[in-house]
Order: sequence, then C-alpha cells, then structure tokens
Amino acid sequence: MIETNFNYSWALTVDTVRSYAYINNMFTSEECDAIIELCKSNFKMRAGEVLNGSQVTPVESYRDSNIAFCPPTADLIWVYQRITDGVNQLNRDYFNFDLWGFSEGLQFTEYVAPAGKYDAHIDKMNMGVIRKLSIVVQLSDENSYEGGDFEIIEGKDPEKLSKNKGTLLAFPSYVLHRVTPVTKGTRHSMVGWITGKPFV
Repeated sequence: MIETNFNYSWALTVDTVRSYAYINNMFTSEECDAIIELCKSNFKMRAGEVLNGSQVTPVESYRDSNIAFCPPTADLIWVYQRITDGVNQLNRDYFNFDLWGFSEGLQFTEYVAPAGKYDAHIDKMNMGVIRKLSIVVQLSDENSYEGGDFEIIEGKDPEKLSKNKGTLLAFPSYVLHRVTPVTKGTRHSMVGWITGKPFV
C-alpha cells in the first residue's frame, strides 16, 4: 500500500527574494544635509497624495506629508549615481530582479510633527508603471525627531527598520509598509521606485 501521509509539494527552486535589504552609511551626514538643502531650495513642495480609484487626491487622514519630485539635474546626478550603485548591489545580492531604472524620478519627502505619516500601503501600481523595487534613503538624524518609524508589515507585529542617517533601504514594491506618525520634529527622506519588465 502507498503511504498517503506525506507532503505533496516538491520545490524546483527556493525563493531567495528578501522582504528588504539595506546599506548603512550610503550617504554621509553632510551629504544628507546637502540633499535636503538642494531639494528644498530647488523644487516646490506640495502635499503628498494617494490614488483613490482613478483619482489622485490629498488624503491627510491616510497620508500627511510634503513632497517634491527631484529629477536628475546637474546638482543631483551624484545622488542618482550613488543610489544606482547601491541598488545594483542590493538587487544582485538579495532580489535578482530584472530592473530598468527610475521612470518617475526621486521623491523628496518631509514628515512634520505632530501628525506626519503614511499609513500602510504598497507601492505597486494598478494600470501604471511597473514598480518592482522601492527604495528609501534616511536623510534626517534619528535623534532630531520622534516617531516616524519606517515599518515592514508581514505579520501581526510590524518590523521597525533602521533609522540611521544615510541608510539606503530597498524592498519589493509589493511589500506592505508604513511610516508611523512623527510626534516631534521633522523626518526627511528620499524615496524612489525602480521599474522593469513584469514579474513572470
């Protein structure tokens, strides 16, 4: 008689894609300060928005932040290049996605107390550009603000990630994440989405 009390699955390959990966000190403290100054002085800030059905609208109860999209101008090419180097390293070591590049530009983000936040969401778009890998650069000193934790949500307890100034964080754009409310001070970050061919 054939034994029937066994697992029927048989994996051909092992899924080695990580939920996130990071590089500490991708930017120095002085470079982070320079990025903040460049973005705030050269680009107009506006309220962060969310996609609500087919409409893009401000929704402060869900996302309370100020943003500016920062293209690769002469002043920021070095930032794009540094992030590119880091993304290529992290992708090679932890994700192995087929990536193309930035199609939306980097987004400078400012979360201001007492309520700056971005509730749980994913970056993957429906009927939009194919976001495959998301990145966050921590620009503010973690001692200059309170709250504002970047968290990955995979189970019951969200995981708080590094707040070290200059850290480059990367994660698949389909991973659920959030920024908890900033209760004191201001948190600055640079975020972006790397596109590529559809997942197959």
